[in-house]
Amino acid sequence: MVKPLTHQLFEFEMQKMMRTRILIVVFLAMPLLQGCTVLAIADFAASTVIYGVKTVVNVVDAVTPDIINRDKDKNKKKD
Repeated sequence: MVKPLTHQLFEFEMQKMMRTRILIVVFLAMPLLQGCTVLAIADFAASTVIYGVKTVVNVVDAVTPDIINRDKDKNKKKD
């Protein structure tokens, strides 16, 4: 059975409209995804800096414990 021409045109228009809606959603979602990427990179950079500083502090503390911990040692001797 052959579909009437108006029904075929209606299906074509519906498909075209669905493609358009999908493209609109994709184009609207792209900036949001880029924003997530920027936030992820900023989070990674901040974490790297924080752990880097902690590592430097721990290394300095291990190398020169008397200089950094002088006040702590004085408090322990008083007790």
